[in-house]
Amino acid sequence: MMNQKLSIKIKIADRDYPMHTEQSMESKLRKAGSMINQKLKYFSKHLGVQDKQDLLAMAAFDCMVDLLTLQENTQKSQALLKNKISSIDEMISS
Repeated sequence: MMNQKLSIKIKIADRDYPMHTEQSMESKLRKAGSMINQKLKYFSKHLGVQDKQDLLAMAAFDCMVDLLTLQENTQKSQALLKNKISSIDEMISS
């Protein structure tokens, strides 16, 4: 059976963005849209910024900082795991 694409609209900054997606991705897309809107409200309320373009730029910047932090933490965790596996391997080998 072929996966059928859904037509959905995600509202970001009071604008609708129509898109086609697999049913399995719909909830992620809706959650991502909701998270962006929450960031926009936060920046508007706490920083007093009202311009939608500025708010979207700040949200994009914030998301990229989060992504870079996550990637850095993942690399550190992978290095630690590699070291632990090497230590265990050495103990087993001796």
